[in-house]
Amino acid sequence: MSQISHADEKLLELLARLAFSNPFSIDRIRLEREILDERFVFEDATAWSRRPNVQANDRPNVVELTRRAAEVVERV
Repeated sequence: MSQISHADEKLLELLARLAFSNPFSIDRIRLEREILDERFVFEDATAWSRRPNVQANDRPNVVELTRRAAEVVERV
């Protein structure tokens, strides 16, 4: 059985914090920025909330977070 790398462990911890964060708070945006680093896309909204005409997968940060989570799950 292989060990989880330090980078994957940190990513999993951040993703867990993100999953349990208030989706309407600025803390969620801070966590997204911390996880995505240079891939973070600034959006004009102060905090994320679903809008009637926008799907969650339309947000580039959510798409990238989902991709990163899937990659780490495959490795683990």
